[in-house]
Amino acid sequence: MCVNSCLGFTGPFTKLEVCPYCGEKRYEDVDVNDSSRRNRKDGKPRKQFCTIPIGPQLQALWRSPRGAQSMSYRRKCTERVLRELQENEGVKVSPYEDFFDGSEYIEKVIRGDVGENDIFLVL
Repeated sequence: MCVNSCLGFTGPFTKLEVCPYCGEKRYEDVDVNDSSRRNRKDGKPRKQFCTIPIGPQLQALWRSPRGAQSMSYRRKCTERVLRELQENEGVKVSPYEDFFDGSEYIEKVIRGDVGENDIFLVL
């Protein structure tokens, strides 16, 4: 990635050797006398970034009993809110504690857009 974190040299930027935003070089200088390092692609990147795919991280939350218990939080909140709405003729009387109390979320649940085992990732 760019030393100034402007972009990652991936996708359309894969072949670039200079950041198009700040002009910083992608690689450290390579000793042209070192025959094993003549190819620019063999140069050492000045900065790297590791990505951690979110899918496997979310799946891992279900592996332990404690993690699975935590993952049921949304479902339990939703059940509580739906029960309250049913008991109070569609009126929410308790304080709002989480976004699961919000009308937009509850409408999506009622419409069937949100399933029992769906996961919400808030960034």
